[in-house]
Amino acid sequence: MGKLIVRGLVSGFLIGLLDAIAAVGHAYYFSKVGPSGVFQYIASGWFGNEAFASNDLIGFGVLFHFLIATIWTNLFFVLYKKFSIVRKRILISGIVYGFLLWSSMSFFVIPLSNAPILPFPLIPTIAMIGIHILIGLAIAFVSSKTVESREYIHR
Repeated sequence: MGKLIVRGLVSGFLIGLLDAIAAVGHAYYFSKVGPSGVFQYIASGWFGNEAFASNDLIGFGVLFHFLIATIWTNLFFVLYKKFSIVRKRILISGIVYGFLLWSSMSFFVIPLSNAPILPFPLIPTIAMIGIHILIGLAIAFVSSKTVESREYIHR
């Protein structure tokens, strides 16, 4: 069980790192917002506008980001293990999961949080969907390597 938890945490961290790099790059390219602004926005999901008042809550934004990435990654692990269609159609599953991830965060999680709702300009939105599809594919790849391991299957 200990190896399983470590694999889930490491996988979530790796996916979170990829997503953080992509999010920071996207924010800078389209809005000239640096890393601190990205993580302040994430922290604002919990703290509201207080997160933008100073840099004091950036660490919470980083923590929340990696927590969310770990949850999404491990949820796919469960789906991968439970449903044979996910294992048989890993490429399609990753693409669909990435789109589901983007739409769930954009239309449910963020609106239900304390974060300000941002506009959806066409080109940046298409880029963000593409990023999430790539993240979904990365999650699918990591899942296929992690869940197929002997330690995971025999649990």
